[in-house]
Amino acid sequence: MNNMKLAKNSMAWDKLLLLIIIVMSSFSVLTVVTVDAFFDPRLQAESSLEKIADEYYANYLYPRLLGKSSNPAEALATYVSPGVPTTYLRQLLLYDNAQHNGAARDFNNDYYKCDTNQTGVRYFPEEPFGPHDYRMDIYWECQKL
Repeated sequence: MNNMKLAKNSMAWDKLLLLIIIVMSSFSVLTVVTVDAFFDPRLQAESSLEKIADEYYANYLYPRLLGKSSNPAEALATYVSPGVPTTYLRQLLLYDNAQHNGAARDFNNDYYKCDTNQTGVRYFPEEPFGPHDYRMDIYWECQKL
């Protein structure tokens, strides 16, 4: 009779151990998938470039395109179709006394590498021609390592 109880307890421990292993494995896989989704180097580079490019246009390029004109529609009309000449990533990182130079690690790290002389942004002003009224095309020359 004792041998039968011992066999049942042994079977219960085996099943419990198997269940624990399955739960821990599932948790590990879920953790890896979650971490991978949140730390995608490509998405981080895209987000960083969009932020820097918006700031560059609003604070630097837009006032220079307007010049002394008091009529933004008149000053920016010539850029609507062809766009403003491409601004490259190296320029974006260096403008404003290299304020964004720290963001260079988003574009050149152990996981992702961008060519700063080929990756760039072309701006197309849009009505009503305010500092954030534009469309931009981004040209990527990057590779996942």
